[in-house]
Amino acid sequence: MHMEIDNAKLDQADDLAEINQRIGHTIGILQSLEDISAYYFVLKVQASKGMGSLERTALIERACKETFGATISKIRNAKLLDEDLQKRFDNIKNERNWLVHRSLNSRYQAMENYGALLKLMDRLNTIVRDAKELMALLVSEAELFVLADGIDPSQIELEASRIRDSWANPDAH
Repeated sequence: MHMEIDNAKLDQADDLAEINQRIGHTIGILQSLEDISAYYFVLKVQASKGMGSLERTALIERACKETFGATISKIRNAKLLDEDLQKRFDNIKNERNWLVHRSLNSRYQAMENYGALLKLMDRLNTIVRDAKELMALLVSEAELFVLADGIDPSQIELEASRIRDSWANPDAH
């Protein structure tokens, strides 16, 4: 009997570790989507050709401080996305808000019920998949926008590399 209890506790601890790891990963992906959305808004609405890097950086920093909901509203008001894509952003925002503000009960249920665990993991996987698809769409749209504006592709790669470095080493800037 003692061994069964220990095994059950170990299984529960493994489930909790998996849940927390998956939630952390999902939040990280959502944070990337939030940043990319802010960059996209600045590029399409606020930045101008020939703008200096200091001014552009200030706009990006200000945009990245906005909430995801505020960024999505600004994108909607600027009519940057078609209706279907806007609905996808609204949905991912709702899923993000659920995860951050209301998912605790689902986590408790997942610890007690294997079916609830599978349902939670499926929901988290769907959020990650959808967020990655939206990021890819925004990046593709942004690249087409700057290429059409005559920006050299090597400059795009240089800026993308700088952004990736800033994400990898946030304290270095």
